[in-house]
Amino acid sequence: MRTLLGRWNPLAAAIWFYASSRPGIISEGISPRAIRFIVRLHSARIAVYAAAVLLAPWLTIGSVALFAAATIIFGLPNPFLERRFAELGLT
Repeated sequence: MRTLLGRWNPLAAAIWFYASSRPGIISEGISPRAIRFIVRLHSARIAVYAAAVLLAPWLTIGSVALFAAATIIFGLPNPFLERRFAELGLT
C-alpha cells in the first residue's frame, strides 16, 4: 500500500504544477493562494517521504518515525488542514 501511495502523490503534485501554470485549467473561483497551498501540501509530503527513504540506511527508527508522521499528518483527519481548506474555500 505504501508503494501505491508513494506513486500517486508525485503524480498529483505534477498535475497541480501543470494545471496551476496554465490559465483556464483550474476554475477561476479557486484563488492563487489556494493553488499554492495545495502544491506546497503535495510537495511537503513528497519531501517527508524522500527524507524518510534517505534516512533509512542509517537511522531506521527515525525513518519509521517520519513515515508515521507523514501518515498521521497527511493521511488522517487533520484539524489544521481542514481549517486551512475552509479558509481558502476548498471545502
